[in-house]
Amino acid sequence: MATYTHLLLATDFMPEAEQLGARARELAHGFGARLSLVHVLEPSVLAPPYEMMPSLPDGTEQALEEAAQQALDRLGEQLEVPSVSRHLLYGSVRRAVADFVTDHQVDLVLVGSHGRHGVERLLGSTASAILQAAPCDVLALRLDGQGGD
Repeated sequence: MATYTHLLLATDFMPEAEQLGARARELAHGFGARLSLVHVLEPSVLAPPYEMMPSLPDGTEQALEEAAQQALDRLGEQLEVPSVSRHLLYGSVRRAVADFVTDHQVDLVLVGSHGRHGVERLLGSTASAILQAAPCDVLALRLDGQGGD
């Protein structure tokens, strides 16, 4: 069995984030590994074909960023993850997580799954993108509370 030294929990602050975080913390302790948290803010820029669409009010992106940072800090405090290991990233989830994994020597990414059928439905499109792009192992943790007997 592989020994992991740096685990990364990629969170979107879904309602099960605390449950997922607690399981990530247990795994990190079990491996004697470091746990980092990331949340990715995707750009909300409108491209020229969509310029007739209403734009976001001034300050909205900053408010979203502040709310995301607060949520990340709350989760980090609950999981006892030091502030230096909580990261708010920008860009596409797929690329931002893959780059973070490479830059920070992460060897296991943890994502939530919903226990449905098919890769997209099982993991969701975000988790599926991470699975395809991550240059390390990815572990999907079930969110629906069902065991794997």
